[in-house]
Amino acid sequence: LQCSFEQENQYLGGESFVQRGTLELERPAMMRWDYSEPSRRQFISNGSSLWVVHPDEKRAFVMQSVDSASQAQLFGFVIGLQDVRSHFTVELVPDGGARYIRLKLVPLTPMAGVDVVWVDVAPGDHAIAAVTIDDGMGNQTITRISDMSTVDDIADVRFNYEAPEGVEILPYN
Repeated sequence: LQCSFEQENQYLGGESFVQRGTLELERPAMMRWDYSEPSRRQFISNGSSLWVVHPDEKRAFVMQSVDSASQAQLFGFVIGLQDVRSHFTVELVPDGGARYIRLKLVPLTPMAGVDVVWVDVAPGDHAIAAVTIDDGMGNQTITRISDMSTVDDIADVRFNYEAPEGVEILPYN
């Protein structure tokens, strides 16, 4: 899957922060978030390692042993890794005339920073239009998806990070 996204972080108290970029997802458990606005940043995972890259600062953080199970728990339903019901209770929320089908997902086991996940799905093709994560403390992260396309294969190199010369690599704690 390839798409553009707009991610809005709404904080308790009314503050909001919007970021934009592109997203690539590939089975199993590979993802690449390229943030372009307001600043450049990348989250790249091949399913076993996660890189958080700040290109303008010439710095990258790496987590060598990403628990692909926890990554799959949150993102697996997006890329079809497993049945969403294996990690969440799922409830269809009455739409009240909305243009999307809304699902309420509650983790079966506690997840750090995730109280409820709301998934808005287009009624015709069932494409995910938005994912909203409520953290249980009054904050939300809303990721709106656009320009979505599916492709047969994304090159694996897109899900690995090779640091250019001069980039400092630090452990992700």
